[in-house]
Amino acid sequence: MNLLILQHARVEHPGIFREFFQEDGFRTHTVELDEGETIPSLEPFDLMVVMGGPQDVWQEDEYPWFVPEKEAIRKWVADMRRPYLGICLGHQLLADALGGRVTPANTPEVGVLKVSKTKAGASDPVTKALSDPLGVLQWHGAEVVEIPEGATVLASSDVCPIQAFRYGPHAYGMQFHVEVTAETVRNWAVIPEYARALASMEKTLPADHPSLAAARSGLGSIRTDLGRPAEGEPMLRAALATYRRILPEGSWQIGQVESVLGGNVAAQGRYAEAESLLVGGYELLKRHPATPPDRRKKAVERLVSLYGEWAKAAPAAPRANALEHWKAELLLTESNPAR
Repeated sequence: MNLLILQHARVEHPGIFREFFQEDGFRTHTVELDEGETIPSLEPFDLMVVMGGPQDVWQEDEYPWFVPEKEAIRKWVADMRRPYLGICLGHQLLADALGGRVTPANTPEVGVLKVSKTKAGASDPVTKALSDPLGVLQWHGAEVVEIPEGATVLASSDVCPIQAFRYGPHAYGMQFHVEVTAETVRNWAVIPEYARALASMEKTLPADHPSLAAARSGLGSIRTDLGRPAEGEPMLRAALATYRRILPEGSWQIGQVESVLGGNVAAQGRYAEAESLLVGGYELLKRHPATPPDRRKKAVERLVSLYGEWAKAAPAAPRANALEHWKAELLLTESNPAR
């Protein structure tokens, strides 16, 4: 099978699907439109995959290659009637190319959020096997507000009613990201337009909106992982303050952000402050029955890292003992994730 992949930023590639394509023996041809590459003849291809990007579909003056791209999508889907998958911007381009409408989002979404299947989505051959509701990665400031004539909405959320749609039996658009890998968010964080999505959310959402807290927590964690903890700390502190106001005392989400903030503070060399946050966060995560096991394990890993760095910076028996304690705890957590 021959796949044509249209990309709008080199870091926004098919992600985990690249492994699937390789395992299945698919041949791929990638066009990097934002770098001036052109779309080849469509005839040799069996599937078109159109990825996301920081652009908006109405920016044809800034990105003139949108014009031939939309025409290629329209021809592929409406005339040739061949299989199509569009993700994020690719979802919006599918709608726009076929006569739907895309506008700035009333509520931009950034973070891991929930979408729910519609009645049609519950029976669709592609989406019916998905969990409902489904936790997905969102990172967008525009949305489809009208689907093309004859299309069917398959998934929605409270703030974005058209999260996925199908056109005919062969073309699918998904606003959310299904291609993510461990490196996806880290790579996207360097794109300025995506960083500005948080600023847009701060203007449009109430201060205590959970989506805003989730976005701040996610971006603060990314900044920490990228070696820029001072930039991430205010985001994490704002997220923690929001969660403490809106969630029941002892919620695992509070413990999760405390742990991430503790790792951030440790990265800045404030070990005593980090210890308080990390231990407190871990205790909340350990006590709450709904804590995902991977979050608990990551919290212990942060404690091992803290005491390892602290013992090197200021050797002392209590820190060495604490390091051994948390190493043992990590082994127990790995051997029994549900403990």
